Amino acid sequence: MDPVAVRFVRGETVESVHRVSVAVADARGRLAGSFGDPRLVTFLRSSAKPMQLVPLVESGAADRFAFTPKELAIIAGSHGGEPDHIETVRGILAKIGLGEDSLQCGRHAPYHKESAERVGNGFTSLHHNCSGKHSGMLALAVHMGWDPRSYLAAEGPVQQAILKVVAKECGLAPDRIPIGLDGCGVSSFGVPLKAGARAFARLANPETIQGRRGVALRRIRDAMLAHPEMVAGTDRLDTDLMRRLAGRIVVKAGAEACYGAALVGRGLGVCLKVEDGGSRAVGPALVRVLEELGAISAPEKNSLRRHWGEPLQNVAGRVVGRVECDFRLRIPRRAVAATA
Repeated sequence: MDPVAVRFVRGETVESVHRVSVAVADARGRLAGSFGDPRLVTFLRSSAKPMQLVPLVESGAADRFAFTPKELAIIAGSHGGEPDHIETVRGILAKIGLGEDSLQCGRHAPYHKESAERVGNGFTSLHHNCSGKHSGMLALAVHMGWDPRSYLAAEGPVQQAILKVVAKECGLAPDRIPIGLDGCGVSSFGVPLKAGARAFARLANPETIQGRRGVALRRIRDAMLAHPEMVAGTDRLDTDLMRRLAGRIVVKAGAEACYGAALVGRGLGVCLKVEDGGSRAVGPALVRVLEELGAISAPEKNSLRRHWGEPLQNVAGRVVGRVECDFRLRIPRRAVAATA
């Protein structure tokens, strides 16, 4: 099947296309639907953040430092640098006794336009979209007695603890996961889409997982559900989708157009990759997947139109084209029989 999933049409002529691969899987890693190549190996990038948070919760550090659900949500998020985001990360660092100079994520202007305009050139490492994640990694290091200055090191204890979790959740051996450096300097994990979908399926229904892992995943899932504004921010797809489908979905974007979604209560996970890294195709493709799975209603879809289907306009406001996305998921016979 041709994996062209999203088309941008100018007039009546297709001007550009995006190829997309998607895997939908259950918590055992069994495919429940796919498009393109569900075994495509891609870096999860920030889609891995819910998994990267697990060692912090399982270790007892989240309890020791009395992290709130709001704080856990921003550790699992890629925030926009809005004022509440900055104060929340600053509060995490205060609880663990470190300053923002301990963050090794670098600096960039806030993603949130109004916040960027207000800050100007005065942005700091706190404004980096991954500062929440980095503050959580620092908290794990402090709690475990590890040198917090080494939390970025791929062979160091923080990143190794995270690698073990990612491997477990994806159903892979740690030594079978290609490791790269993410944009913020920590380890990034290359996994097949099917394995990433498995991990999100486990996040979707952690009540079925015994022991500390199930408790940790449930705490992370519920924090993200309770505070979608910390996972991304104003006018961002992650936040808007979780708000519109309140309590039914947890989503996490990653750079280069990787995306994960957990369908809460249904025990299904989705891992999606726009193969050229074009983030503009993520919204249309993801909403289409949710339609195919019966996970979004027509009114909910329409309320999210700005993320998937607004007419293409030029700077003068004239409509010049449209976005098309009408692919169908391949559903295995086993999955069809199970839902019959």
